[in-house]
Amino acid sequence: MTTRDMKLIEDTDLLIINGADMEHFMESFLQTKNPEKIVSVTDNYPLLEGNPHIWVSPLGAIYQTEKIAQALAKADSKNADLYMTNNQKYTEKLASLYKTMQTELKDYEGIPIITFHEAFPYFAKDFNLDLIGTIENEHGQEPSAKELANIINQIFSMQKENKTPVLLSEGDSHSSAAQIISSETGLPIFYLDPATTGPLSTDAYILTMQKNTETLKKALSNAR
Repeated sequence: MTTRDMKLIEDTDLLIINGADMEHFMESFLQTKNPEKIVSVTDNYPLLEGNPHIWVSPLGAIYQTEKIAQALAKADSKNADLYMTNNQKYTEKLASLYKTMQTELKDYEGIPIITFHEAFPYFAKDFNLDLIGTIENEHGQEPSAKELANIINQIFSMQKENKTPVLLSEGDSHSSAAQIISSETGLPIFYLDPATTGPLSTDAYILTMQKNTETLKKALSNAR
């Protein structure tokens, strides 16, 4: 975090953070600030083993959208009605997205998936996918040779039982571990977008999730 970042936080009326330890790199700085200015959009959400990536689930995105709208309405009360109206419009879009994705992915419930990062447990829960393993528990932390061997052997065992797991990675990842596992097992890697970044357009998140749905349908049908 730069000196400019710290100055911006000092001068702001409201700081919205993801929470759930996502901003651990600035935790010591935030502890010195006025807690009334800081809103965590994961507060009181039922976290899965402390995982902070709740926005990758459409249901989590609805929760965070509502938390943001409430925080804005409180900080800028004269425009509170506008914030809450816009919140309702957008969360209705997200609810529609969730229902559509449920319908699109219903036929693939229970298929085992292995992810290379920890971004997708809420997504897996939403659509009843069987998340059997995560290779990198922290972004950029490659598994050891022993951990790689265990994962590969687990996949071989499943293949002998005619069960084919799906390998999923983040779209911006170039993990050598992913390539090794794919090469050893013959399984292709499919890339999902965890929506951590994207264009500043109204429906960017929805379009990303629609693309993820199409990728998942291709990946999961490949596992049959």
